[in-house]
Amino acid sequence: MPLRPNTTIIDGKYTIIRQLGKGAFAYVWLAEDHAVGQQVAIKELRHSELSHDEFVEFARRFQREARIGRVLEHPNIIRVYTVEHWGDDLLLVMEYVEGETLRERLDRQGPLPLEAALDVTMQLCDALDAVHAHPLGIVHRDIKPSNVLLSERGQVKLLPKLTDFGLAQLAGESDRSVGRGRHHPGTPLYMAPEQETGFGYLAPAADIYALSLTVGEMLTGQPVKPRLLRGETWAELLVEQPVWLRETLEKAAAEEWRVR
Repeated sequence: MPLRPNTTIIDGKYTIIRQLGKGAFAYVWLAEDHAVGQQVAIKELRHSELSHDEFVEFARRFQREARIGRVLEHPNIIRVYTVEHWGDDLLLVMEYVEGETLRERLDRQGPLPLEAALDVTMQLCDALDAVHAHPLGIVHRDIKPSNVLLSERGQVKLLPKLTDFGLAQLAGESDRSVGRGRHHPGTPLYMAPEQETGFGYLAPAADIYALSLTVGEMLTGQPVKPRLLRGETWAELLVEQPVWLRETLEKAAAEEWRVR
């Protein structure tokens, strides 16, 4: 039973306002949560558009994302409130952030100024500190510009919020969450080498690798991994940026400290 604008669902609890976006298997809607009197984002997993195995897998991701989103309370992490059932479909009810993804900002305006990029980076580092320190043993596994939401804070500052923990690894899940014996899930343009080829438990350092690529993209406007794989150095990628920044990103992406 697909959602539609201007409809009220689940015994009057939510009123759907408009569609915010859509992916291959899910739609995101803006809605009013009448129980708490605030707007929320609802991610709708469409049962009718998935095979049985796909629905089972994506439903598992929804539950994981909800579990993590409920325990991580941080200003730079999207809150997930609950999972609802609507007919055969699943609904993930989340904090609504008015803004755009970092990917959309880069596509629309190009690279961020250095000061803005550093401010966003420091906030994301703080968020990842909270993620990696949690007793659940969380590794996000999909840090990338499209999983960072940006809203305006005042007239100059950007407030980034890390989202989409559906692919996250939890402590005790040394086998792959998408199936025993498979490689780690993620997005190849941002995955650390050990995430692309490994089978065992993934260390938090893989998220730092992906964050370093995301920072490089904030400063160049384009994915940097293809250039690194062609043999370019961080000094060549960010020739106009401070030496200390280039060296920091090079260290974050260095294999010798990530894989031990």
